[in-house]
Amino acid sequence: MERAKAKADLLNLRYQLQPHFLFNTINSIDALILTKSDDAAESILKLSNVICYIVEDSENNVVLLSKALFYIKGYMALQLMRTADSLDFYHHETGNTEGERIAPMILLN
Repeated sequence: MERAKAKADLLNLRYQLQPHFLFNTINSIDALILTKSDDAAESILKLSNVICYIVEDSENNVVLLSKALFYIKGYMALQLMRTADSLDFYHHETGNTEGERIAPMILLN
């Protein structure tokens, strides 16, 4: 019962995150394209990676922590792009993540 609830919560998170996140990110990338920013292509690649994580990797029970961190960094970069200077953010990692596994999307919650 607890596992089914956790799975339903994860599915709910996926459905909530996708439309809102996609709409805002695509609008931000559009602004980059209009200003002919070199960051537009990189942002599209990051968005593609994040969507891959949300759609494909989150179907698994666990994912490699290093892989999840890679996608989370892309997600954070897209959020920073979107919010420009209005977001004060600091990120620091320590330790070895090699081979460690976590539940997918838990870092986005």
